[in-house]
Amino acid sequence: MRFFRLFSLPLFAGLLMSASDSAQPDAEAIAAYARGEAELAGRLWEQAAEKLGEHAPVRVQLNAASAALQRGAVKRAHELTLAARAKATGQEQARVDFLLAQVGYERARFAQRILSGPEAGPADVDRALGFASVAVEFWQRAAVAETSWGPARRNAERALRLLRALEIKQQEILGEVKLLSTPQARLRKPSAPKPGAPSPKPGKGKEQVLKTQPKSVAAVLQRLREREAERRARVEAARKRRGRGVRDW
Repeated sequence: MRFFRLFSLPLFAGLLMSASDSAQPDAEAIAAYARGEAELAGRLWEQAAEKLGEHAPVRVQLNAASAALQRGAVKRAHELTLAARAKATGQEQARVDFLLAQVGYERARFAQRILSGPEAGPADVDRALGFASVAVEFWQRAAVAETSWGPARRNAERALRLLRALEIKQQEILGEVKLLSTPQARLRKPSAPKPGAPSPKPGKGKEQVLKTQPKSVAAVLQRLREREAERRARVEAARKRRGRGVRDW
């Protein structure tokens, strides 16, 4: 979810219909934004910022940074916002803080997604916490500078919730690392039963070995011998018949 917005229209509405529109380096962008073509306006502001470089007005850099964020170019947005920060004054500074917070929030969310992977470690959590802290700090600064600016205040609350969630994740990962670094307990050999200890009851513990009575064993062996003798007799009879030319079908 995106929480930023383009700022030129509320700040410089007087430029939209003025006779000096054509003299403004971002006149086309302002006109496109006034027509409701925000995506086109964003591209035009980015082009103007690229063309003018360090000479670009603060409003051009801020709107270009906002447009870059909307298309996911977080690094470019950060560069443009820092360039604007060096020249921003008054109300513009609150807009700079707002965008710096948004950059931090986007980076914190990206770092948070990395934490869901199997290779995530303490360093990844620290990086995510750092970005989230930046978002909280700069949105709070923007909210203090512009007390009636609801989006800055609400976004600061969202960033604070993200920060708390990351702190919980940090504790989870640190707990896992500590657990993995603890030497495993040595396996102990089963101790011998103490003298006088009761023997296991039937049906519990190890399977009970059933002892066969000697008479039963003898009877089984006798039956096996008889069956083997019968088998040998049949084999011998069949051999003799084949010797006399009689086929055993």
